[in-house]
Amino acid sequence: MHPSTPPRPDLDGIEARAKAASSAPWKACKAEDCFDNWPVCPSMGCDDEGQQWAVSTDGVRASEFQGEGAKADADFIAAARQDVPALVAYARSLEAQVEAERERNIFLGAELETLRAETRKPHPEAP
Repeated sequence: MHPSTPPRPDLDGIEARAKAASSAPWKACKAEDCFDNWPVCPSMGCDDEGQQWAVSTDGVRASEFQGEGAKADADFIAAARQDVPALVAYARSLEAQVEAERERNIFLGAELETLRAETRKPHPEAP
């Protein structure tokens, strides 16, 4: 691992939470507008304009929310606050490593061309 690479996120855990949560798509909507679908996470507060927001499914059947479904959605939403920044940091560090390797390959390619050109030159002692 590159010294500046953040720890690898728990991809298995993130994937398991995503699979256990209700089907996509979800949407953010004004609280009064999104209860035509199934509310996943009603907001407990309001924004600066006094608007209450919620997370809602977009056409998911209510049967998906029975039993462990509600807890799985809550676990997914709660973990997203840590999972998303960890995934972004990891992806950005990998992008930086890829870019560094690309630049290194460009440099090595130029060095190789220089060496090839030098080997094509006639040797000064050659007849």
